[in-house]
Formats: sequence, structure tokens, C-alpha cells
Amino acid sequence: MAARFCAGCGSDLPARAAETLAPLDQARRLCERSEPLRARAILEGALAEQPGDDRVRLVYATLLLQAADWENGLQNLEQLRVSAPWSPVVEAYIGGALLGLNRVSDAKDTLDAAIALAPDDFYLLLKRGEVYCRLGIYLTAIDALERASRIAVDEPVGREAVRRLLRFAREKNNGGFVRQMRAHTTGFTFKWPWRAAAQHGAVTRTNEVWGT
Repeated sequence: MAARFCAGCGSDLPARAAETLAPLDQARRLCERSEPLRARAILEGALAEQPGDDRVRLVYATLLLQAADWENGLQNLEQLRVSAPWSPVVEAYIGGALLGLNRVSDAKDTLDAAIALAPDDFYLLLKRGEVYCRLGIYLTAIDALERASRIAVDEPVGREAVRRLLRFAREKNNGGFVRQMRAHTTGFTFKWPWRAAAQHGAVTRTNEVWGT
């Protein structure tokens, strides 16, 4: 009798059954089992066979960023800039990667340009608020974060990040005492972009990528 396994979480997934799953599904199950290195290996193999798969490359890039591999994550995102239609998702991730590399000025330029094209994108506004906090330009950060706070998104982690950053920016702007902001970027704690990766077209909607 074949081994039984949970279709929802992939626990006790038989090796033969795992081989029949698409690489993104295999990677998702491995991440849910706290095996990100194996997930990355699966995606690396998939990209070696099909380097033009933008969906796989996007998810692979997010894994690299979550591991603080900013350089390689950024390199993969920049490939997506060339191979896929313009996307606020990719631009937001690039802004976060640049922040991780402490290239704050480059992150600012990237996010400013993206906001000009997608002024009401929740995640671009969140990252813009973060970068302007890093620059100490708190009024601009407050404006971006307040705009983000008024956008309805089903993303509690992102909304909590907006709330914390907005409180920080307001208190700093008012000269109040706040704990020092951590140097690393906060933008890669969102859950995996599985709904986006499941789409057959290019990723263009931010809420698909950060959706649960």
C-alpha cells in the first residue's frame, strides 16, 4: 500500500509522489516543513532546465532574500526586470534587496520611480516608508505609510509593519524617544507568493505575491 500523506502540508510525502509535483509545489511543501535549503535546490534545478520561467525565478529570488542573500536575490530580480513585464512586485522586492545591501539611495530611486507608475500599491508604499525612515526624511515616510494604511489588503503582517513604521516615523518626526530602527530590511517576512506563482501569466499584482 502506498504511504499516506497530508495533501495540505506535504508531511510524509512519498518520494515517488514528490517527483510528480511541480517544482513550485515541491518548494512550498519543503518550506512549510522548514527546509528552505532543499526548496532552493529544487528551484535551482527547475531554473537550470527552464531559465525563462519567470514564476519560478520570482519565488527563488524571494527565498534568497529571506536568507539574506541580497546580491543573488537582486541579480535574479534584475533578470525578471528584463524578461517579464513591469511589475510593482518585482520593484518592491528590488527596493528591499537594495536596503538589505545598505544601498539606501539606490533603493530610494527605485521605489520613487515605481511609485510614480503605481502610486496606490500597498507594498511599494510600505517599502517607500521604510526607505525614507532610513534616510531620516520622516514627513515623506509618514505620507507613504498613511497612504498604505488606508489601502485594504488581506495581509496582517504587512499591515502590522505599516503600523510599526508609522509609529516610529511619527515619534521621530515629533522628536520623541523611540528605539533605534534595526538596520536590516523588514520587507521579507511576508508569506510565500504561491498564488502568484500558480498563475500562468506574468506576475503583476502585488497582493498575489504577498498573499497567504
